[in-house]
Amino acid sequence: MLQVGDNRRARWRNGIPAMPDLSVPWWKRTLTNPWLWITLAVVAGCTALWFYFIDRLAGTREVVLGPEKIVDVTVTRDMIWDLALPGALPTWLVLVGIFFLIASFGRARLSALIISAAWGASVSTELALHINNWFYSRLTNLGGYGDMASAVFSAPFGEELTKATVVFVLLIFLRYRLVTAMDIVPLAGLSAVGFAFTENLLYFTDMIASIVGYQEAGAGVDLNTYLDELIFLRGFATAFAHPLFTAMTAIGVVVALRARSKLVRVLAPVAGYLFAVLLHALWNGMAGSESAELMYKIVALPLLVATIGLLVIAYIRHVGRVRERLVDYGRMGWLKPTDPKMFSSPWKIFSARWRAAWLLFRPNFTTSVRRLAGTWRMQYLMFELAYLRDSMVRGIVDQAGLTREKALLFEIRSLREIAIDEPGGPVDYPGRAWLRRWRERRRGGPAAAPELEEPAGAQPIRPRPQPARQL
Repeated sequence: MLQVGDNRRARWRNGIPAMPDLSVPWWKRTLTNPWLWITLAVVAGCTALWFYFIDRLAGTREVVLGPEKIVDVTVTRDMIWDLALPGALPTWLVLVGIFFLIASFGRARLSALIISAAWGASVSTELALHINNWFYSRLTNLGGYGDMASAVFSAPFGEELTKATVVFVLLIFLRYRLVTAMDIVPLAGLSAVGFAFTENLLYFTDMIASIVGYQEAGAGVDLNTYLDELIFLRGFATAFAHPLFTAMTAIGVVVALRARSKLVRVLAPVAGYLFAVLLHALWNGMAGSESAELMYKIVALPLLVATIGLLVIAYIRHVGRVRERLVDYGRMGWLKPTDPKMFSSPWKIFSARWRAAWLLFRPNFTTSVRRLAGTWRMQYLMFELAYLRDSMVRGIVDQAGLTREKALLFEIRSLREIAIDEPGGPVDYPGRAWLRRWRERRRGGPAAAPELEEPAGAQPIRPRPQPARQL
């Protein structure tokens, strides 16, 4: 029999977290969760670093207007907040929403997603900026081609490394939860989206400074026209570039996590990172050249479609694995027979979430909130139970997973009475109920059921007394 110390060592060896004590109130469990305080500390530090970065964008800078014409331009904070930020924020919000939606069908913690987004927008950008500046100064001294050489040779290595670092760090602490493309690709994507958001602010501010410099020199240049073109280019046409590059590293990590070969586990992430660097270098090398549009059409867009196709295939394999493993528990009677089909169908999963969300508009708000939280929690536990079973079958997790398995089944059973675990009929929206009551009032009340006439000679049906049952 395992002792407490042996059980802890076994859980740590397999990366299995301890189950929370359900007898403790949820708010107390939340406040004592170390990931809450880690997330708050990381977000606070990243926010301070981001504001420090933005503060450095404001000020006086030199703008080169010609071979021998340089003017000093003052960029104010109001220019950044009023012109640059509105151009970068919509793209960031849309892409963050997409990656959070993808992650909702996986097992990644909300805290991990928030940390990735904060890291990419601050730490990754700051580190990459210092790396690029250092390489730029060295390459300029060597050959005088600092701009192009830095963009092609140093920027891809530094930027892809800083964006992917947070993924590798989170994998060390959350290796039990991050096992599929639905878990890891959103982490890498959020880091890349945050990086692109801050980088866009840098580019937009540079454009504002250049246009203001031309205007002060007497050139009739419209600021909004050029800025709108740059916002369309970086915020829409090429908004997928950074997430696409970093997704290559994430795919390499996914291949490594489910591989049995030690060689594949080592080489797959390295190959994914090098492929991301190669794509990034090609992108930067052809940007602004005559072949940029050709590369965009024959390389970037097809690669984006291929990556989306890989995610779709990964999700199909994900739901197939969930269904296959939950069937084992259904055969043993530990789950309902309908659970495998329910929790492996994206439409039924989303339908349950949608139904639980609309119940918030009902009078009993507290119960509706508990039902919504319980529905999400049950789906998350079903995913975890399926992958725990798969890891035990594949030999990735040893007998230490049995304790976790029993605890998961117990918590799933406790959530049955509050969570939505089966898709119902049409959702009774608040507006639909109001419309139904309005129609009934116009008709003079709810329609009565038609009376049925008894056939001629029929005897009236009377209830037959039943004998008392002996206990």
